[in-house]
Amino acid sequence: MKQINCSIICEDIAHSTFVDEFLKFASAHDPEISFSLNVDCYSPWKFKSKSDVLNYYVDVAARWFANYNLNLLFIIVDFDDWNISEFGEHHDKLLAGLKTDIQDKSLILLPVRAIEFWLYHVQWKIDNPGSTKNISIEDKPRGEMKKLLYNTKKPHKELAEASVRRIMNDFDPDWLVSRSRSFKHFYARFMKLI
Repeated sequence: MKQINCSIICEDIAHSTFVDEFLKFASAHDPEISFSLNVDCYSPWKFKSKSDVLNYYVDVAARWFANYNLNLLFIIVDFDDWNISEFGEHHDKLLAGLKTDIQDKSLILLPVRAIEFWLYHVQWKIDNPGSTKNISIEDKPRGEMKKLLYNTKKPHKELAEASVRRIMNDFDPDWLVSRSRSFKHFYARFMKLI
């Protein structure tokens, strides 16, 4: 069995919970691979914002690969209000900022607008199990997606974590690939790296 030691650089609990649940899903669906989330390096570095991640990810990633024997690192920032047509440029610029020897072990996740948009697609499928309708949400305000998922625009940590875990119980990567270009981009790179 292939053991993959991972960690996360991210801006909030929804991100880290998504990755944790995603790795559980991936492990459960491929008996040849086991993912372990290394919290020893993550715990002391609780990033508070997108700007924290963007300011420190290059240095932190280099240190973590050197000191914690990582095989894979997830680096997540919400795409927020960046121009969607520049998605590829933003991704490539962030990846190029990393040391060359860790670029092929690092996954940059840029959920368009916010991670809640990915989660909403999954929730929509839960609520509409027989439908194949493709909903368009990328132009919706981030606060609206949070309100739909958490019943508030500013969820507390425990609510966000519990909501993400509940939604991810019904995670279907093929569905999300067919609904979100930013998830499709991440998932293709994830499958290539593992």
